[in-house]
Amino acid sequence: MSRLASEVWLWEEAGRLFALLRTNASEERVRTRLCALGLCGLIEACERRADATRVRGGTHVVVTFREGVTRDDVRATLERV
Repeated sequence: MSRLASEVWLWEEAGRLFALLRTNASEERVRTRLCALGLCGLIEACERRADATRVRGGTHVVVTFREGVTRDDVRATLERV
């Protein structure tokens, strides 16, 4: 399985865990990969956004995890996305 994301960033905000996946893949494709890796039940939302920080444009997908999910729950798996 080839990687979909060139970078993965994790952060917490208001007690919730978020991940930014820098990728040109569709939101559906990213969600399918996350489910294949066993994270489907931990995801609350998945949203594709334009990436204004890249010189040539691009996109990223922001994943919002369900309440109670920690970095330790997802870190190793996200490195394989």
